[in-house]
Amino acid sequence: MDMILGGESVRRERMLDVHDPFDGSLVDRVPAANTDDVAAAVAAAVDGYRDNRDLPAHARVSAMLETARIVEREADDFAVTIAREGSKTIREARKEVSRAVHTLTLSAEEGRRILGETIPFDSYPGSENRWGYYFRFPIGVIAAITPFNDPLNLVAHKVGPALVAGNSVVVKPATVTPLSALKLGQALLQGGFPPRAVSVITGRGEEIGDALVGDPRVRMVSFTGGVEAGKRVAACAGIKKIAMELGSNSPVIVLDDADLEQAVELAVSDSVYLATEDGAIRLFQSGAAQLFPLAGIDRALVAPASLSPLPASGRLLVADRGNKRIVALSSEGVFLQQWVSPASFTDLRGIAVHEADELLYILAGGALYRTPLPPPPAAP
Repeated sequence: MDMILGGESVRRERMLDVHDPFDGSLVDRVPAANTDDVAAAVAAAVDGYRDNRDLPAHARVSAMLETARIVEREADDFAVTIAREGSKTIREARKEVSRAVHTLTLSAEEGRRILGETIPFDSYPGSENRWGYYFRFPIGVIAAITPFNDPLNLVAHKVGPALVAGNSVVVKPATVTPLSALKLGQALLQGGFPPRAVSVITGRGEEIGDALVGDPRVRMVSFTGGVEAGKRVAACAGIKKIAMELGSNSPVIVLDDADLEQAVELAVSDSVYLATEDGAIRLFQSGAAQLFPLAGIDRALVAPASLSPLPASGRLLVADRGNKRIVALSSEGVFLQQWVSPASFTDLRGIAVHEADELLYILAGGALYRTPLPPPPAAP
């Protein structure tokens, strides 16, 4: 699938594979953008900002509504893309598409209400019969950097308000889930937005991220992701607007009179739905943390020498393979994780075996790895 650079489909000799994180199958390939591509996308966005800014509000509203209709019309295709490239079931993916349609529609409606304000100055002596007023203007080029766990709707949350307000956007989706963002970019262009106002560049954040957020022509960065990456964005951005949504602890308060089984079930379900690499929940009752074992999925903790040292406390539970979810229980709380793999075994959290499949599961770097189960150690 081509990336979008100033409204144009662009392919590069160097490509990145997009795999289904459940079975490892190849879903598609996308270009690996370089810093020259970033510079070209931003240059196009500078012109695209003027193109979009100069449109009347009703034209931008109409383009956004048409984009929402396109996504709704192609909902099944969008849902399959989300489910295959990401960590959601098809049911969850369909729900995300529905939410994205709502997000785009709401953005269009708000595009009719970009208002200013008139302010009386007579609260200060000598300022009688004086008034102040202001208008709202688009910012300019906006860089939108999005995570893997909501590959369509979180992109819609950023580009919908930005474009309908008259800005241009350069979207950098997560490396592992770029396809939904590319499809949304195509829908925005089909919907009628100026071509130069829409770019979706694909590639690795460590290779092109600094160039994008640090470009002085980019007037705002909207970033959703991990805390460490957010610190890097803040360090590179310079003087410009920055909006960040970073990690979360997501505490859940469970009172004494609650149905604990139902509370655990709902907390687990709702938390893994949008689980991030460092996402977690902790269940509290009467002010004290408690652990709730989940029946049928406990597995023995093993410690091969190649992966030592292993944390002394804690168990890793492999849960619901069909939905690509895991649950890790430790003395610190109930940690939930979706099945997406980073590049290295950093931050080893735990390992577990799944006897039925003869697989070893490793929780490391905020992700789950799997490998054939090694032979048992020889008896002493």
